[in-house]
Amino acid sequence: MGAKNQIIEGDYKNKLISSNEKEIWIVLGWVKRLILDKTTVKDIEVLSSEEKISGTSAVARGVLGAFVLGSAGLLAATSAKKKGVHLVAVEFQDGKKSLMEVDEKIYKKLLILNF
Repeated sequence: MGAKNQIIEGDYKNKLISSNEKEIWIVLGWVKRLILDKTTVKDIEVLSSEEKISGTSAVARGVLGAFVLGSAGLLAATSAKKKGVHLVAVEFQDGKKSLMEVDEKIYKKLLILNF
């Protein structure tokens, strides 16, 4: 299972985080959003980064491997996709603070846009 891409504690708790090619934002309402860039973010602290192996990917590869190659095919489960999960603390320019869980794509974009 991948990252939630969500605020998990603090201000904006349970709000989703989304992105496109140019921006990252917190979804505040149907059309309202808070862009996460240098104008709104004061500080970012990476609390943890880890890679989780996708369980469904591991099972699917193991079953397929066993079916096609026999017991040796079970080793295919070790080639399961790894998904980066990052816990990031964000302090906003207005003093609010949030703890977010984001995937690799949003994590990298967040760092770049706030460098």
